[in-house]
Amino acid sequence: MSEAITKIIPIILLVSLGYLIQRRQWATEDQMARIKSGIIMLALPAVLFLTFKDMELRMEQMLTTVAFFLMMGLVYATARLVSFRVREYGELVPYMSTGMAFGVLGIPLYAAVYGMENIGEISVFGVGHESFVWFVYVTLLKKNFNGESFGRKTVGNFLKSPVILSIVAGVAVNLLGLGPLFRTNVLLRGLANTLESLGGVTTPLIFIVIGYGIHLERAYVRPAVKLVALRYAILMPVSYLVKFLVMDRIVGEVTPLYNMAFFTFMVLSPPYVSAIYLGMYSSRENSYVVNNVLVISTVMAVAIMSAAGLIVRV
Repeated sequence: MSEAITKIIPIILLVSLGYLIQRRQWATEDQMARIKSGIIMLALPAVLFLTFKDMELRMEQMLTTVAFFLMMGLVYATARLVSFRVREYGELVPYMSTGMAFGVLGIPLYAAVYGMENIGEISVFGVGHESFVWFVYVTLLKKNFNGESFGRKTVGNFLKSPVILSIVAGVAVNLLGLGPLFRTNVLLRGLANTLESLGGVTTPLIFIVIGYGIHLERAYVRPAVKLVALRYAILMPVSYLVKFLVMDRIVGEVTPLYNMAFFTFMVLSPPYVSAIYLGMYSSRENSYVVNNVLVISTVMAVAIMSAAGLIVRV
């Protein structure tokens, strides 16, 4: 128990520090946005590259990636059907119920509670998830709110995603058998040490950024709470049904770390990219609601994973 508490205390203190920075106005929103951008563009890809560079690649991982992609499609289809029964902000239901903040929130949370050395467990799900977000989620969002269809730009955004590029680079190094060179070659070992240093700042910085972003538009709290509740009511049963019936059979040996990696994904907020695109293509009112959904679900994710770290032993 004491070891679990020591892992949770940094999360609470770092999020609190971020909130204090916001309240005292020690940093501007633009400055924090730049820090967040740096994490997404540099620190997070460093973590993923190092993870996939040394990961033991197996067929079940590829099948799990495909299953997770299809699972996200099933969640979206279910949420789409439910949205027709929702009177208030029904058009937001599919996008607030599908997808997760994998890079910005999932990796730091899982690493903080279960260790950076186990990040490979959640990263396998991340490949299928990121593919779904950029090829399906964003495409459908643009089509429904702006009339845009799938095109070269969609493929380009996927290929330019730092998360995807780092995973592809790590897998390529792995398959080509170049991983050992990062331990024996002086220059490559220096590069690996640099990437490890970059990856080391991911968790503390992102929790500070999360704390800084805790701000609610009071007029839109009620609809946001309803959308968050609806998200979990749709996401949890559909996802766990697929996990039990399909993914667990693919994996074979289901470990506690694997189970907690999946659980971490399920409690995450919707992808932060939703706020960007809905802010561009939807109404200002919808934008306020979405921002509230992200704040509420992010705080919930941090609280749930902190509690899980105390309760669940792996």
